[in-house]
Amino acid sequence: GDGTALTATSSIFLASSGKVGIGTTTPDSKLTIFTNTNDSAIEFSSASGDAYKWTMGIDYSDAGKFKIASSTALGTNDRFVIDGNGYLGLGTANPGRKLDIFEAASNTQVRISQSDSVYSELFVDSAGDLRMSATGGDIRALNENLYVCAGDACETGAQLTTGKILVENSIGIGSTTPWSKLSDVKGGAITVGENN
Repeated sequence: GDGTALTATSSIFLASSGKVGIGTTTPDSKLTIFTNTNDSAIEFSSASGDAYKWTMGIDYSDAGKFKIASSTALGTNDRFVIDGNGYLGLGTANPGRKLDIFEAASNTQVRISQSDSVYSELFVDSAGDLRMSATGGDIRALNENLYVCAGDACETGAQLTTGKILVENSIGIGSTTPWSKLSDVKGGAITVGENN
């Protein structure tokens, strides 16, 4: 035949091509792990306790998603998930976009760092608002325009020269409501002290 199993009851198969199959006698790669109706996974374990256990593989019971979990089983503490659409989830087993990052409450979902003390963060709060913060620096739009628009697209019209901000609706000034309001967007007037 093409190769031999290590023992009569072994599920490990060494093909004459040098490929190894676990659960299959027809490995496609240097190492192929196959199971028909269960998860096909590899566990990495060190010391004792769940903190030293990581599992990665295909979660059969969850539409064949590829997962990396900080546990002994896929579907428990999934940290990294890729589904059949190529969507990547970090902190979520059900990514809804090409990159879907989940962190509960108003915790930061994304941090971009230059050092431990110089970083910027993006997060979505419980109201669905996108928030940005910069520690050790400013939030800037360098050499380009910054657009803040409602809906799917910004208003069309004359292009701004670089270094401008286009806001379609209100601008909040100050730390408490009622905020000031951009009352004439196209004219660029800002009124301060309005109650709406």
